Amino acid sequence: MQPWLHASQQQISQQIRNNKLPHALVLSGVQGAGYEELSLWLINVLLCQQCHANSNQAEAHHRDQRHVLEPALAPCGHCKTCKLFTGGNYPDHLTLSTDKATIGVDEVRSLSHFFEKTAHIGHAKTALVTQA
Repeated sequence: MQPWLHASQQQISQQIRNNKLPHALVLSGVQGAGYEELSLWLINVLLCQQCHANSNQAEAHHRDQRHVLEPALAPCGHCKTCKLFTGGNYPDHLTLSTDKATIGVDEVRSLSHFFEKTAHIGHAKTALVTQA
């Protein structure tokens, strides 16, 4: 993860811990700034069954007590949902991307249809709309 996104990770992690995460987030920035990586981290954290605090950020947090936010959460990488997500086979996640300048009606319909059904595994369904 890019260093300039650590504060965003901590803030989102705090929202998750406090059950204050909004139902949707829009992350935008210049191409290559790391926002897609941040999105994938968030999706993985939300889907992980054994999420924990990031040990690298936890050490930095203990060295500098001025930080108000706790360390960012990190997916375990070992549970069933983490393995399915990293393998691209998680049934409750949809990535919507297009090479066109706009997202078409058919793509929006498929996204809407995806969210009409309940989750197969766990409690959350996620979607990533790239270059919206």
